[in-house]
Amino acid sequence: MDSSLTVKIPEGVRVECGRRVVRVAGPRGQIVKSFKHANVELKSKADAIVVTTWFNNNAQLALLRTVASHIQNMITGVTKGYRYKLRCAAAHFNIVSTINEKERTVELRHFLGEKMVRVVKLQDGVTATRDPNSKDGIVLEGNDIAAVSQTAASIQQCTRVRNKDLRKFLDGAYVQERGPIPDEE
Repeated sequence: MDSSLTVKIPEGVRVECGRRVVRVAGPRGQIVKSFKHANVELKSKADAIVVTTWFNNNAQLALLRTVASHIQNMITGVTKGYRYKLRCAAAHFNIVSTINEKERTVELRHFLGEKMVRVVKLQDGVTATRDPNSKDGIVLEGNDIAAVSQTAASIQQCTRVRNKDLRKFLDGAYVQERGPIPDEE
């Protein structure tokens, strides 16, 4: 009749859920996400959150796992955070990337020799820095995986090659590495 998944809450993380809105607070900050669109029941216990659905079909079982994964990603975000590293690849014309911290944008110039400046706005909670290990790298960091990955995807999409042979023109900004921020050792 019912199916449920349990998401463990680690030490130092506070999770509140009411009316299908989940608030996760930890050492790196707070994330609030609404699951009102999902037909699930969320119950908060001392050290876990139980996500339950009733009278399931396959779509509702998939939704159950999706909601549990979103909550787990929120917990990882407020404890470790997420980091995406991008590299600008160019065959002939080097792509010049500029990070404007005041306007919270990333500007990409000289893509395929074009004069047009491509501007990507950073989403809320995302910070962009230069990669110290490479001359043409961009590092995106933040707590919300949806915001960090969407910013990385927007940067990659703005350098998409159009009306040319994709086998020959491999220029662009590509995600090189992604995942939680590793613990400093």
